[in-house]
Amino acid sequence: MRGYAYQLVGPVFPKTDIPVGGTAISAAGLEFRQRFYANWGAVAFVDAGQVSASLKPLPDDIRVGTGAGVRYYTPIGPIRLDVAVPVNRRQGEDSFEVYIGLGQAF
Repeated sequence: MRGYAYQLVGPVFPKTDIPVGGTAISAAGLEFRQRFYANWGAVAFVDAGQVSASLKPLPDDIRVGTGAGVRYYTPIGPIRLDVAVPVNRRQGEDSFEVYIGLGQAF
C-alpha cells in the first residue's frame, strides 16, 4: 500500500517494526492516469486497506495513503515513479514513501 513502509500496514511485534503477518486483508485503490505526449504520463491515486490478525470482515484500523507519480512508457511497459504520504500516520512512521517500478501497478 503506497504511503506506508513495506509490510508495515498490518500488525507488528510489540516495540519493533518487524511484521507479524496477518490472516485477513482488505484493500482498495483508486487511480487516475493521464498520458501526455507519446511517452509520458502522470497519475494521482488513493490506496486504502488493512491487514489484520483476526478474520474480522471490516477491520477497524483502515490505513489510507495518497499521492502522485509520473510514468515513462517504454515498449516493455511503463517505468513508474510515485511519491505517497500516509493520511493517518502513526507516531514514528515515515512522512512519505517513494516507489519505483516497471509495468502497470494493477
